[in-house]
Amino acid sequence: MAYRRGTVFYLLSGRERTPVFPKSRCVEKVLAREGDIGLNVVDSPTGTIVFMNVTGFRILPFTIVSAAVWLTCVLGAQALNIVNHFSPLNGQRPRRQRTDYLILHTTEGPGKGSLAKVRRLGECHYFVDEIGKVFRIIDRHKVALHAGRSMWNGRTNIDDSAIGIEVAGYHNRNITAAQYAAVKDLVAELQGIYKITDARVLTHSMVAYGAPNQWHKHAHRGRKRCGMLFAKWSVRVKLGLTSQQKHDPDIKAGRLVNADPYLAKVLYGSAQEQERAAQRYAASDANIISPSRSAWDIARDKYKSPEVTYVFPSGKRLQGNAIKDWKTIPPGTRVILFPQHKPTKS
Repeated sequence: MAYRRGTVFYLLSGRERTPVFPKSRCVEKVLAREGDIGLNVVDSPTGTIVFMNVTGFRILPFTIVSAAVWLTCVLGAQALNIVNHFSPLNGQRPRRQRTDYLILHTTEGPGKGSLAKVRRLGECHYFVDEIGKVFRIIDRHKVALHAGRSMWNGRTNIDDSAIGIEVAGYHNRNITAAQYAAVKDLVAELQGIYKITDARVLTHSMVAYGAPNQWHKHAHRGRKRCGMLFAKWSVRVKLGLTSQQKHDPDIKAGRLVNADPYLAKVLYGSAQEQERAAQRYAASDANIISPSRSAWDIARDKYKSPEVTYVFPSGKRLQGNAIKDWKTIPPGTRVILFPQHKPTKS
């Protein structure tokens, strides 16, 4: 018999029975990429595929009865380029008790420096660089500190229930074709493993929220624009995602207030509304303070960070932590955000 797209295969590893949805890929490549076990094919296409449990060095047989799987290997898309690049903090992280969401992030900086930073701090499970290479940073079974102060549908600390994927790039710029392909495949495989629907593939900007500050007196949505482009319908289609959230459940329930209506349109609007609202973040004056753009609008909760530089119309420069009176910042002041890499998530 031929295996149809979406057929469920089971990997037996120790006492675990993990479902895998190979979609467009052959079973053996999917399982090997997940890194949970070693793999060795020891027979013909209609024979036995042997999976080795690395930790127990126990070999378990799993018989594939159709050569159609092997044809998928030959004719299917190129396999993910994925390597282990674990954070030195990986061994200290606790095992995650549940996995309900995939959270997509953008690094807001070049890939090389961002990769070094997220590896050092253990800030994601997977990292996708500009050429589509995927790095494992934190074991997918464990907690990675990627969402920071977060809430979705009343549940806080989303790190405890989500896998974080960092993509080298910016919230308001397109990613490369290689990244689209890699993110699409990675998301599809993780969705299959954890039974995560398209609507529960969220962006960091959807789940992050901010504490009260001088601009917003209540806990608010809008703390991050990270991963914003992955909410756009035009982008989600390229990632194989056919549905998404239509509103923010925490704003609707009154748990948070909406501090950025433009961002909300990008995250939850129609395709046309998303494109119009996104223009605000791509405009030439997007990082210049004006009556309609405050320091918070541009730098969000990092407005007073030493990593943010304010260049006044006079040419004077001050770092965020050196500014005492935010009401005196003149219009026309340019804000330079983290030129090398994004800051630690909090």
